[in-house]
Amino acid sequence: MRRAPWGLVLIGGLALTAVIGCTPKPSQEQLQALDRTCASATDAERALETKRRELSDVERQLGPKRQVLAERQRYLGEVRSNLQAMQ
Repeated sequence: MRRAPWGLVLIGGLALTAVIGCTPKPSQEQLQALDRTCASATDAERALETKRRELSDVERQLGPKRQVLAERQRYLGEVRSNLQAMQ
């Protein structure tokens, strides 16, 4: 009774090894396509990192400009309320 499960495990392992060992090797064209795809992915990652740096720079420049805009909008609001008060 104890030998049956180990026998099934052994047979299953041998069958799995046979299936794995029988996989076809990639052709030269497939390897070249893989290399091109990897190169394209690397280029895309570099471009993405460049764009992220550019975005970070723009956001850093935008901070002070937003502050100036908020100050000017506050001033405009004060001028409008003074004009309304004068009318």
